[in-house]
Amino acid sequence: MAADGHPPMDRATLKQTVLQDVIAKAKPCNTRRAKASRRRAGNVDAVLSGAEYPSIVEDTFCRHFPTTYRFIRDANKDGWEHQNVIRLLSMRESDLVIHRVARGLMSRQSGLVLTLHDSIFSPADSIHHAEREFREAFAERKIKMQLKIE
Repeated sequence: MAADGHPPMDRATLKQTVLQDVIAKAKPCNTRRAKASRRRAGNVDAVLSGAEYPSIVEDTFCRHFPTTYRFIRDANKDGWEHQNVIRLLSMRESDLVIHRVARGLMSRQSGLVLTLHDSIFSPADSIHHAEREFREAFAERKIKMQLKIE
């Protein structure tokens, strides 16, 4: 059991649950048409708060990352913007990797630098340069990072 009394999740399940219950947790559409449709379907008591189902992962995320949680919930306030949060996070990720890390790496070395999402592919003899660029970029933003070198 985890400290909260619930069984621990493996990494893949946790990532999927954070995506589902935190980042992409949509609220029901609150337009007049949608409300009328729910009434016609007999679902008059539909919860319209955004917390349609309880989630231990969501509660834990909120407790440990309140500012990030508020940002995500605010972006999802109308229930259909969760794609925007995902796009925004993706744009921030590419900005960090392409415009900061890859650019810094290319200024310090000659040779091929290939990016893919949050990764940089580099010749084996220059991995230490890529690692340094990532560490500096994260330190500039006061973010702790976990680096995986393969």
